[in-house]
Amino acid sequence: EFRRVLFRSQLNVATHVAVTFDLWTSRSVDQYVGLTAHFINSQFQLKSYVLVNVEIPPPHTGEAVAEKVQEILTEWGIQNKVQFVVADNGANCIKAIRLMNKVFVPCMAHTLHLAVGKGLAAGIDSVLTKCSKVAEFFHRSAAAKYCLEEKQRSLGLPIEKLIIKCDTRWNSVFNMLQRIVVQQQAVVATLLQLNRRDMFPEADMVTVESLLKVLKPFKEVTEDFSSEKGVTLSLLLPTLISLQSQLQEEEDEEAVISNIKHAMRESLDTRYT
Repeated sequence: EFRRVLFRSQLNVATHVAVTFDLWTSRSVDQYVGLTAHFINSQFQLKSYVLVNVEIPPPHTGEAVAEKVQEILTEWGIQNKVQFVVADNGANCIKAIRLMNKVFVPCMAHTLHLAVGKGLAAGIDSVLTKCSKVAEFFHRSAAAKYCLEEKQRSLGLPIEKLIIKCDTRWNSVFNMLQRIVVQQQAVVATLLQLNRRDMFPEADMVTVESLLKVLKPFKEVTEDFSSEKGVTLSLLLPTLISLQSQLQEEEDEEAVISNIKHAMRESLDTRYT
């Protein structure tokens, strides 16, 4: 209650407020909307307060989302102070923000997620599937887990588990591939001992390493734009120009890598005209 009073008193003084909101589903399939207010106080300090995280039953139409978000803004007395709203690229979120007569600012991290998704769909599925099967095998098999730790110790490698990718977090694909590359010797030695050597996609490792080079700048940018301690909107244009420059195709690279770069660049061009 003290925090609520503090937040309200500071929001009352603020002249302009921006908000970010997100719709999400819990593991028990309950659906929520979370809304955060961002403003600069009288000491010229950037403040971010999570105002609500409340259940929002379906259907999540643009009209229903607009009604709920407007209700939250009114409850906190900031409905006339908000001009800009950041959300993901969902059609219902975009429609909701426009129905409220606010300016929609697409979430950069979500936009990058969509761009990377377009790239990964451009002919790299089989490689990702093979790497995912390797990671999942080491999570399912206790024998593989203990054998891997033994090989890591003997090879002087960090004692680390392999990472399973999450479809809603593109950077988990990067983390999965990077861990497999780092632990390649230990993974191969373990699979050899368990007579599962055929599982490891050795022929694809050059492609994996090339893909990591393409994805690394996107991972760094995603982390930079996830900051709450600084204003990130002003980084948008130079970041896009930098990413598009790094996505230029090279003469001697694999066709699949060129296709990935092209798809990612095209996605960014479409979303940021």
